[in-house]
Amino acid sequence: MTFVTICRQLFNTLTSPRHLILLLFLTSVLLYLLINQQQDKSCQYLRPDLGLRGNSERSKLSPQKRDSASENWLCENDFSEIMILPPTHKKALTYFKCRHLTAPSILRYNVGTWPAPNDLNKVVSTIFEKVKRGFFVDAYAGDGITDSNTLLLEVGDQWSGVVIEPNDTQRSILVNLNRKAWLADVCLSPYVGVFQVQNNMQKERNPPNNSNSGLINQPRMSSRTTECFPLVTITSALKVKRVNFMVLNLGTHVLNVLKTLPYDDTLQVDIILVKHLFGTMSGKEILTFMESKGYFVTHSSLLHAIFALKMPNQ
Repeated sequence: MTFVTICRQLFNTLTSPRHLILLLFLTSVLLYLLINQQQDKSCQYLRPDLGLRGNSERSKLSPQKRDSASENWLCENDFSEIMILPPTHKKALTYFKCRHLTAPSILRYNVGTWPAPNDLNKVVSTIFEKVKRGFFVDAYAGDGITDSNTLLLEVGDQWSGVVIEPNDTQRSILVNLNRKAWLADVCLSPYVGVFQVQNNMQKERNPPNNSNSGLINQPRMSSRTTECFPLVTITSALKVKRVNFMVLNLGTHVLNVLKTLPYDDTLQVDIILVKHLFGTMSGKEILTFMESKGYFVTHSSLLHAIFALKMPNQ
């Protein structure tokens, strides 16, 4: 018996206007529920706190499932169209979320033997001793456990964050750890572009006309191409305006990435750990630049420096 037949029989049994009004109301409610049940809501922005899951492990934002036709078009945009846009343009952010952002794992950690804190991690733990549920950015995170400076914060103090790793081999290990942080499979660059990635090193490929980028080319190696974004694209996509701790293990082009940060109210970074050879001329340039942006060195060695943002009362 069809819905129309049922309504017709009910109509024949109803005689008063009150009954007819009630029938029309119930019919409208039923149609509303049926229409909304058919709507595809499966591509809302994946967030564990909203209880949205994509699969049993990690969830990619699917380019095929969007809340509107315009969102679907943005997800399937060609990267060449994204490259010419500002790094925080809506189309660039949507493209990044759909293609490159993976939600935190909902499974138990798969670490095996937990590493003992090294000297640098002890310093980090002291700095953030009273900070709970902070937010970190870890680039490049490697395998996510060896010499990681964010894992203990995530596990012990319930921090969240994003780990960035473009290398396929390292990232496959990282994914299996089931870390409770967002994962971005991109490399960092001063602008949106395509680069060649090999063992966490990158060489620019087909750069745009940007003579001021200053990106140092590496010798040509056997590598794969990957899409790269500025840090501000990643933080904007996650709607993050304050980062408590940022780790940058970017090799020779770390200064160029640091120069892409806005250093204003749109993004505040409290502590930045830069892994670099600070006995070199480029290391001195980093120190000078960070000082000009209102940071001072709290801890340093030949291989790293920790910068803290000067607060107004300091």
